[in-house]
Order: sequence, then C-alpha cells, then structure tokens
Amino acid sequence: MILKCSRAIIEITLKSLRDAGENEREGIVLWLADRANPQIIVEAYVPPHVAEADRFWISSEGMTKMMNHLRSTQRSVSAQVHSHPEHAFHSWVDDEYAIPQHVGALSIVVPFFARHSTAIAFQYSSAFFVLSPKGEWQPVAPSDVARHFESLR
Repeated sequence: MILKCSRAIIEITLKSLRDAGENEREGIVLWLADRANPQIIVEAYVPPHVAEADRFWISSEGMTKMMNHLRSTQRSVSAQVHSHPEHAFHSWVDDEYAIPQHVGALSIVVPFFARHSTAIAFQYSSAFFVLSPKGEWQPVAPSDVARHFESLR
C-alpha cells in the first residue's frame, strides 16, 4: 500500500515539528486517514503529549483523548511523523512506543527538528521506517520510499 499525503498536510506537519523544535523538544504528528480509505491522509493530528529534546510520550489521558478523536471522526492512524534534534534514525524508544502498530504502517523521522525540511523535499530529507509482519520497524531505503509514500499536490 502506498500512503498518499498532500503537500498541505506535510506543511502543517513540518510547522508543528518546527514549533516543538524551537523549544528544543521532539515533535509528534499522527497522520490520520478515513477508515474506509486508509492510504489517503486527511488530517495531521498532534496528540496530547509530553516531549523532551530526545523523546516524547503520550500519557494515558492523552491516549484516551486521541482514541476519542479517532472514534468521533471515524479515522485511523496510518503513520506517525516525529522529529529528532539531529540525524534521523529509529531509536529503541521509537521502536517500542510507536503509535501505529499495523503491518505496513510508516514511522517517519525528520532530522534537526525539521528546521531544514520542506514539503517538496520531505521524502528525500526524512528517514522512513515500515512495520514488518514480524513487528519490527525496518528502514526503507531512499530508493524504495516511492513504494510506500507519495506526496500529492
């Protein structure tokens, strides 16, 4: 499945990540899709969370609010996008606490608190990871990103 996301949603995502980075904190944005059409992203949702320079977490209260939002909008989490203070990689914390948990889900890490990222170059400047059938977050080679993600105008 190829996840499709508009540049407008990517811009909203990058702004949220930059805003968090201005306070030297990681940012997190969940990309939501309608349950009937999970490959088309329709919303950039910032869950209630706590963040530090090198990690974020969602409290049980934040999870409840997120689940209520998903239920009321009939949406599901197709991917998560979060920032790192420096280089983009998937840490053990990212592996353990990623929000989407379905096979084929994407976890996208944007380096340098998204300071240098643009919607046009998003797929080239971010690191992509896909959840395997074994439940492991596998890196997606830059040459294979197009098999998992497409930026729409």
